[in-house]
Amino acid sequence: MKILHCERSLGSLSRNLPVTLLTDSSMSRNHRPLFLPPHRDRWVMTFAPAVRISRLGKFVAPKFASRYYDAFTLMARLRPADPVALPASAIDTSFDSSVVVGDWIGMPSDESPLRITLGGTLSTVITLDFDIVDDTLAWLSSYFMIRHGDIIVPGDIADILPVGIDDRVEVTVSDAVCLDFKIK
Repeated sequence: MKILHCERSLGSLSRNLPVTLLTDSSMSRNHRPLFLPPHRDRWVMTFAPAVRISRLGKFVAPKFASRYYDAFTLMARLRPADPVALPASAIDTSFDSSVVVGDWIGMPSDESPLRITLGGTLSTVITLDFDIVDDTLAWLSSYFMIRHGDIIVPGDIADILPVGIDDRVEVTVSDAVCLDFKIK
């Protein structure tokens, strides 16, 4: 199982973008505490929608891409707050338990906007454009074999959340709790 994370904001359609390959050891299950590593002083959390791959594929055409995923969720990723001071490397962004994957939600039947609330402090409304998801999946499948259980992250939501020890992160999607964990 792998996580393919496109390093862009969600609305961008650029094909010339970096992709981070995260291993299953970098994933922490929802509701388990997330431990901040000691090698940086300040950390932020970014959030991104993710889809779960439900079948094997290579060179998937965009018009058939929606057949390859069956659920979506939000993913929280821990990053250093000051990547400019010291360049962020795989050690800073892909270490064990650096990503928390939320509870899986069935695919919505319509394309209505999703209201995302982060711990009651930060609220945003996004429309998860599945055309971007389909295009991203098709593009990534030309480089990687996608397999059952893989996770595709088409881009990040622009909002970030500073986090520290003893913080609690709770994210709701359309009034359903998707992510809920404590920072230690």
